Amino acid sequence: MEVLKLEETLHPPLTEYKLFEFSNGKKSVEVNVPMLTVDNAEGTLEILRKNRDAYLAKKHTKEILEVLGQVNERWLDRSYDLRKEALEMLPIITGFSTQMVEHTLDGMMRSFSYENLYRMFQVELGHPFIFDEFIQLPGLNGSIKGYLINGGPKVYTVSNAGNVHVLSMLGVNRCTPLKASTLNKVASEEPSFLTHYKMSIKEVDENIAKCIGIVCWEGINKEVRKKAFNTDGLEAYGGPMAIRDCQEMVKEIEEETGRKIPANYYGHKIALGFVGREFLRSEEMARDVARTVGRSASLYQQQGCLSLQELETEEGGVISPLEFARILNEEMETVNKELPWGEYPRKTKEEISVLRGEVEFDSVMEGNVKIFYPNKPDWTIVYDERVNEFNPCENVLIRVRPVKNMEEFIARASSIKEYLQTIGLKVNDERKLVLADRLGEIGAARICEIEKMGYPEVGPHDRYFRIRRLINPYVNGYAVIEK
Repeated sequence: MEVLKLEETLHPPLTEYKLFEFSNGKKSVEVNVPMLTVDNAEGTLEILRKNRDAYLAKKHTKEILEVLGQVNERWLDRSYDLRKEALEMLPIITGFSTQMVEHTLDGMMRSFSYENLYRMFQVELGHPFIFDEFIQLPGLNGSIKGYLINGGPKVYTVSNAGNVHVLSMLGVNRCTPLKASTLNKVASEEPSFLTHYKMSIKEVDENIAKCIGIVCWEGINKEVRKKAFNTDGLEAYGGPMAIRDCQEMVKEIEEETGRKIPANYYGHKIALGFVGREFLRSEEMARDVARTVGRSASLYQQQGCLSLQELETEEGGVISPLEFARILNEEMETVNKELPWGEYPRKTKEEISVLRGEVEFDSVMEGNVKIFYPNKPDWTIVYDERVNEFNPCENVLIRVRPVKNMEEFIARASSIKEYLQTIGLKVNDERKLVLADRLGEIGAARICEIEKMGYPEVGPHDRYFRIRRLINPYVNGYAVIEK
């Protein structure tokens, strides 16, 4: 069996590593990641602080954005060696198909072009270079510059989740332009991509790469986590339990140190869709919408927070919600050819089989539930008229629920407002504005077209300006030169 190997090194390298192994039966992958321990944590953070002071602190933000933009552009080049190596490893590690990995990788890299990074920091801070030089802002009769306490943050900690392979680059792209090093904990489910990404940064600017630490640690080791989180800020991604543990650890550190740690938590979120009757006026129109729904649900094999999980379908169109569910099942064949799923593990296949059996039993006993699926585990469509609790979906299970009108949809969205994030709509412009305002009021963070659900625009994340939250505690005011 061919073995693909990858090893991350810190500057200088840590001496203790953890080996992660993955296999698809034909090829295997070995990823060596430095282990953060009680003994080496302080030294590791000190290395990152010193590198930050020596390199990042002396750079203009424009230089940093240009480096990241250049790196992200390289990843769009299909002949790029690191891209080819990552595309060989990631399907083995994640179980996703090569086409799915490539599709999501391209989408992420385009989202973080230099132009989009510039806009992101402009939206968050007023101007990307506001802490570098006096700049002009709209409405200000003069120019303004911001100042940071003791030169600003030195190290942010980023705790990554493993459900979506490319998301580990987010922390680097959000924190590095704030001129802070990052201590990045990779997830055991996918520990490789960030190392490839750091290697590509090293090709463009070796000194910036020295400000990116990649580690893992034993999750049960509280003392290691306490040292790792006792930095200038935290970006944490994960499920409910992981996020709760991070929050409790930060609270404990704050109580012991008497200082506030700015933290962003990205936990379990749900993406819903709504199709209005005006887009169900013909079978042709319904099939176009169905393919759009299928692509949005299939992204990351429905494991990401932006992947559509439940679709509310309005009654009163030529195509009924039940008929739309049948059409969606048929159109998933086309979607599956565009974005084929990876090979599901045996356990997952068994879980899908059990779930299908339970729904089929309900359809016989209750009559208001129908199920559609192919003779393979790639997707499952459940038509469900029952008003029941929301069940998170994965492995491309799409629930289609009929609703009489927008009010019923808003009520459904309101019932899960604690976890509500992205809502994809297929309605006319007049209704979209009304719906968006109502949905925003109950807690939705993003309202967009269904086809754009997986590719967020620049703006607040989960309703808040996250970069602003990381830097605000270190702002020491602004000076204005009046005209």
